[in-house]
Amino acid sequence: MVTGSHNSPDYNGFKIITKDYPFYGKDIQELGKRARRGCFSNGQGVVRDKPVFSDYINRLLCDFLKLKDLIVVWDPGNGSAGNVISELVKSLPGRHYIINGEVDGDFPNHQPDPTKPENLEQIKDSIKQVGADVGFALDGDGDRLVVLDSQGNPLSGDHVLLILSENILLERPGTKIIADVKSSNVLFDEIERLGGRAIMSETGHSIIKKNMIDNGALLAGEMSGHIFFADSYYGYDDGIYAALRFLSVLSISNKTVAEFSDNFPSVCNTPELRFFCDDNKKFKIINEIKLRLHNDNFKINDLDGLRVQDQDGWWLLRASNTEPALVARFEASSEDKIEVMKTFLDNQLKLSGCRLP
Repeated sequence: MVTGSHNSPDYNGFKIITKDYPFYGKDIQELGKRARRGCFSNGQGVVRDKPVFSDYINRLLCDFLKLKDLIVVWDPGNGSAGNVISELVKSLPGRHYIINGEVDGDFPNHQPDPTKPENLEQIKDSIKQVGADVGFALDGDGDRLVVLDSQGNPLSGDHVLLILSENILLERPGTKIIADVKSSNVLFDEIERLGGRAIMSETGHSIIKKNMIDNGALLAGEMSGHIFFADSYYGYDDGIYAALRFLSVLSISNKTVAEFSDNFPSVCNTPELRFFCDDNKKFKIINEIKLRLHNDNFKINDLDGLRVQDQDGWWLLRASNTEPALVARFEASSEDKIEVMKTFLDNQLKLSGCRLP
């Protein structure tokens, strides 16, 4: 698959799968070495033209025959999901409104990253104008989903995963569910309370898919909006399928989207704070901070960057997989305690020649 995912048009790349298994990291590095050596097998290739659009639409619909008459706004952001959603909603009950549905790789209305607040302004306005029950925003290649409530408030990725987890655990107690290291403690604690087995994973869609296979997990998700279903589906991150599963949860419940969120334990947290850091420096900075904190006996999870826990909450610092950037997130029992953690991390970054935004 050729895709730049949620990035602007000047980024592009390949998503590669081999024998139903993720292909990433060292695999890609080794492929690069082979290409430079010219070390190729000889063989006869085949080109096939096989349209799958209708098959995909029919597969999506077959699991969702009893949805409520809901009012839904969709924003595929002029990305690849636009044509699919336009055809799909013709067979769904309720009223569906699509904005930015035309596929246009120049992204004339906003960048195709729904996790950035500035890219949600249009769908927020549309939700309020039509009195929608829920809104769905997708990224450029349709594998990430952001859910918005009837007031246009976006849910964090871990809250969406928890709502979907609760539904699965009602039918399949003991199910393994994977969430990435950026996710709230509330998610991990609630999955366990509901009878599931919560597993923390490094961030990255290929890593998550591998961990799902290795652990036999039926559901996984990332803060960034990737949701992976192996429960009645294929174990990969499909934003359209995840949206339909979310509509299914709403259809069997009398709760609104906001009421689901209101039932979760209350904590204070920040969104992802993403800030520039040269690719040659980002891992070095994390290692320097890790060394200083280990010497001071902090409680550290270094599964993916640094997730530092104390009695009031936790903070995370990790290197982006796709950009020259560091990513931070904070969670605590109060805003004041978050500010204390921010100041602490900023001081650590300053010692390594960097600053929080």
